Amino acid sequence: MKFHYYLPEFQHSVQKSNSYLPSMVFIVFSIDPKDEDERLQNVYARRLPQVMKTKIDMITHFNTSYILPLNRTDGSAQYLDSAPDSPFFKPEFVEQFERFDYLIEGSVSPEAGILIIKLYSRSEEKVILERRYTGTKFEFAEHINSFLVDLMNFFKITPTGKEKEKLLSEPTTNPKALELLLEALDQDPLNAVDNIDKEKYIGFLLSSMKEDSRSQTLPNYLTGYINKLLKSSKTEKAVEILEKVEELKPDNKKVVEIRTHISITRHQMDKALELLKNSISNNSELAGLPYYFAREIMQTDRAMESIPFFELAILHEPENPDIYDSFGYYYTAMEKYEQALEQFKKGMEISPYRASTLINTAQAYTDAGMHEEAKAIYEKLLTLYSESPDCLTSYAIYHAINRNFREASGYIRAALDLSPENPQINLTAARLFDFIDDRNNAERYAKTAIDLSNDKLTREEAQNLYSRIDAGISEDEQKKNRDLFLQAVILLRKNEIGEALKLIDKVVEVEPEFWRAWFLKGVTCRLQNDYDQALEAFDHVDELYPEQAYLRHEIAKCLMAQEKFVEAFPLLRFAFKAHPEDPEIMANMGLNYLYMGRLTEAETLLLQVKRMDPDNQNIESYLSEIERIKKKRQSSRGNGDTKD
Repeated sequence: MKFHYYLPEFQHSVQKSNSYLPSMVFIVFSIDPKDEDERLQNVYARRLPQVMKTKIDMITHFNTSYILPLNRTDGSAQYLDSAPDSPFFKPEFVEQFERFDYLIEGSVSPEAGILIIKLYSRSEEKVILERRYTGTKFEFAEHINSFLVDLMNFFKITPTGKEKEKLLSEPTTNPKALELLLEALDQDPLNAVDNIDKEKYIGFLLSSMKEDSRSQTLPNYLTGYINKLLKSSKTEKAVEILEKVEELKPDNKKVVEIRTHISITRHQMDKALELLKNSISNNSELAGLPYYFAREIMQTDRAMESIPFFELAILHEPENPDIYDSFGYYYTAMEKYEQALEQFKKGMEISPYRASTLINTAQAYTDAGMHEEAKAIYEKLLTLYSESPDCLTSYAIYHAINRNFREASGYIRAALDLSPENPQINLTAARLFDFIDDRNNAERYAKTAIDLSNDKLTREEAQNLYSRIDAGISEDEQKKNRDLFLQAVILLRKNEIGEALKLIDKVVEVEPEFWRAWFLKGVTCRLQNDYDQALEAFDHVDELYPEQAYLRHEIAKCLMAQEKFVEAFPLLRFAFKAHPEDPEIMANMGLNYLYMGRLTEAETLLLQVKRMDPDNQNIESYLSEIERIKKKRQSSRGNGDTKD
């Protein structure tokens, strides 16, 4: 049996232009006369080409017009059998074929359980893609989906959102085809698409992993989903899936990472270390994991527990200078300079000219009060790396600590000249100028660091410094003011709104640029129904607040309370686009639609909120209100009255 399927001319620029030539696509299909099973003839004559067309229709880059099936009695079968490798299967179709660049040609042998599909290029006059599938006679339709995936991969096509959902609704169980489908979609569908049966899809992934134990892509999609569940605090579900993946891939790096992370989160450090030791003994490629977790733990309030992880990292990667740098940095943060210098020296033995190790060593000597030793390292650094902004910045700090303010200012300016857009150097410059009482430059560089930084921690450090410099207060005074802010937060949680507001006013009086206090004041005023004061407070937040979506949501709530629904709408839409999973934002978006009279949109969103939060009684009342308005409108239309 043979079937042929034309594809339109394909433009490789289609993803940029989102356009392609109009096309006429038709199938010419014939049945193998040797197959005497009438039922199978019917299945293959009708279903197989229709499945092929339906699947390709899902991808809008391929445009189909109509199907032209051929009767088994018209003599075409005999012709096809006599020329199985030729796409020019019938003289009257040659002219139509000239219009297309590609032809799909398939042959099926039901008795042997073989399906062969080829992609023929007319311009190159050769087969450019060929796939051979085996299986039972009733599985051939599923293999067409596998070929479609190969086709997308070949042409580098990324499906749209709706196309993804269609393709994922019936995923293939063929491991390679499933892997190619996931790659073509360019994301893990378990994270990207909501409208699929996730339990079913997890089953498909696990089944494919059993068939192809060498695949790394398939388990990575599942571990990505497991991580998402863990971040959503759905630990039990995450562990349930993890255990299934672990049975198939016990030494997979991501699996070991997640299992270790769970143990560390549960304060089971001995268990985490034992897991890492056993995993590395089975798979030497995991030797870098102890260092990864050592760094992770080092940045928490349980930093001391990172020590055995550093020791395990050194055991397995004794020639990695990064480990000694990080381990030394940990001891420096703990003000254990002797141990820090011991680690840095080990790093220098491995890599004597490594800039970061030399800088860390010089700074450790400086912090330990060993200034001559520090100076010797800096002289070596300046000889080797005279144009290094990091080296110049570190040397500027050394001079500032030694009260050599002129030299400190000169070296930090030289670093800024070399790297003016580095937020960390700008932040260090702000601290240094603050230390030497140059307030104007301190404020200037702190503000620059805020503007340049994409890193949340660096930005927050810069904001705190800018707020303190602008207020003209010391670090101790700022700490006392922040303690006052925390007291206000506690009072607000106890619903002591008036007392909380008194403290917040004191905080912003001391630090006018402390945006968190202004944000809290806005929320507090809103809770007191003082919407004008709330909006005024939010005005102080606007430029500084890093999470604009939640700020705009708060402003929108104030405007809605003032019945300014049209003004609130764009703010809610911004927040909703940024956080479509947030039920509160979704509920307020639905409520705003309700007050604007857009009942369909309101009902859609509020029903979704109800599914997410079934115990929310307010949502039920809003949905009842929508029903009441709809009935009233219907009744009014029935009476010839168009008014509500």
